[in-house]
Amino acid sequence: MTGPAAEDAAALAIGAVRAVLANPGLRRIEVAWALGTAGDAAFTVALLVAAFTIGGPVAVGVLTVVRMAPSVIGAPLAGLLARRREAADLLLMAHGVRAVGALAVTLVLAAGGPPAIALLAATVAASAGAFVRPLQVAAAPAYAASPHELVAANSATSTGEGIGSFAGPLLGGIFLAAGGPVAAAVAATVLFLAGSVALAGLRPTADEVARLRAEQSDRSVADGISVAAVARELTAGLRVLARRRAAAVVMVGFAGQVFVRGLMTTLTVVAAIRLLGLGEPGVGALGAAYGVGTLGGALLSMRLAGRRALAPTFAISLSAWGFPVAVMALVPHPAVAIAALVISGVANATLDVAGFTLLQRTVSGAERVAVFGFLEATVSLGVGIGSATAPLLIDAVGDRGALAVAGAILPVLAVGTWSRIRAVDAEVVLPERELRLLRGVPLFSRLPMTALERLAESMRLIQIPRGTTLGREGDPGDAYFVIAAGRFEARSGPRVLAKLGPGDGIGEIALLRSVPRTASVVAFEDGAVFVLDAAAFLAAVAGPTSGAAATAVMDERMARSAAG
Repeated sequence: MTGPAAEDAAALAIGAVRAVLANPGLRRIEVAWALGTAGDAAFTVALLVAAFTIGGPVAVGVLTVVRMAPSVIGAPLAGLLARRREAADLLLMAHGVRAVGALAVTLVLAAGGPPAIALLAATVAASAGAFVRPLQVAAAPAYAASPHELVAANSATSTGEGIGSFAGPLLGGIFLAAGGPVAAAVAATVLFLAGSVALAGLRPTADEVARLRAEQSDRSVADGISVAAVARELTAGLRVLARRRAAAVVMVGFAGQVFVRGLMTTLTVVAAIRLLGLGEPGVGALGAAYGVGTLGGALLSMRLAGRRALAPTFAISLSAWGFPVAVMALVPHPAVAIAALVISGVANATLDVAGFTLLQRTVSGAERVAVFGFLEATVSLGVGIGSATAPLLIDAVGDRGALAVAGAILPVLAVGTWSRIRAVDAEVVLPERELRLLRGVPLFSRLPMTALERLAESMRLIQIPRGTTLGREGDPGDAYFVIAAGRFEARSGPRVLAKLGPGDGIGEIALLRSVPRTASVVAFEDGAVFVLDAAAFLAAVAGPTSGAAATAVMDERMARSAAG
């Protein structure tokens, strides 16, 4: 894309990212994510080197499997927790538990304690970390103002992941060289604590509080956590994916990617120490190279904020993630390995932004926690299986052969699923047209995206022939109308009070003041309107911000009517 279209997309992306940075809630979430990613990367470097020193590649695989296993069950339960506590509080708790787990590992390693105790503490930290992404994905729309801002928030998440993926291994490698795994674990603990501090000031939005009250009014929630509720939650993501085939094909791509990432968790250590001769600090150097690529890819992905077609980007990124790994096997040189991992990092960032946005677009707001909880479980399971498979693959085909196999998996997967992936953009369920229309209505302009989605999902479109009276003066008000197409006139008796067109709302006075309609609205030409029932409208404008906007619009219209 070049020329004016590219400039418009870039301007749109920059504007949306600025909005993210200016949004206090999103800013705190994204800063905590970056710090948490850096902490997790530094922590992983410390643990991997400690495990490799104890038992070689097999110990590395065992470590990864044991750390990831609880998350396979824990992550899908994020939705169960999100229906009982605000996502902001749960995010803070998750970051805090990670910090405590890292501190415990630090103390055990420093004291020369049993490796099993250190592994248990590391598993607790990893399990808490598995809740972060699904909770963050559930919380972000409550702070985002528009779909473009939500895409930009995903870009910011990828940028934070890039910064963390670069800074974490780099700091881990530096501290590892200076003081061994204990020093690297200290650095991870500090980063986790910093992430907790960043979230300490995050406050739930009014929409999030209203959602939580509605959830808690449900008897199944009020009755507490039961075995049946846990069973439902563990399978909730699968049930959504069975209904949403577009989301399912994206999930298959992610599953392949995390399996290869699991292979690379072990193969990166083996490549740095045995194949490339970089030694233990080389593990951090290769991880930092991947982080640099992720950061660069995150910056490139900001251009995706204005793009509707993201499925091709997802497929290309999936292939580009794996192919450079195969090049490492063909040319086992440190410079080639670093360049290859930089490219993989770029592909990882664009894959995440495109994939996460596609998942958010292809499932409803109520389904997101379940789907992203399932995604996090898939990540843990895929990484665990990949890490356990890596030693077997090394024994079967050697170090270079294992890298070659790992590098070939994702290009083959991308080609095999291309016909299905390219259709994903056409199966978006997020009502983007309705969202854009509602965002232009002054009454709803300041609502968070989650509230707008609920409104958009509850609206129905009707066609209005020319000459039709949409709402008659003196009739009871039972609905709110948003004009989608055509020209209309608001009339009181013989007087024309206003000329209305697409984006104008009709009927707020009768609904807010419980009075008969104050004007008749007549179609001046063939048109179309979205109908919003009274209950959904009143629930949307119940908050102080939108309520004040509604009052201002209503007063302006009443004054205009009085003035003739």
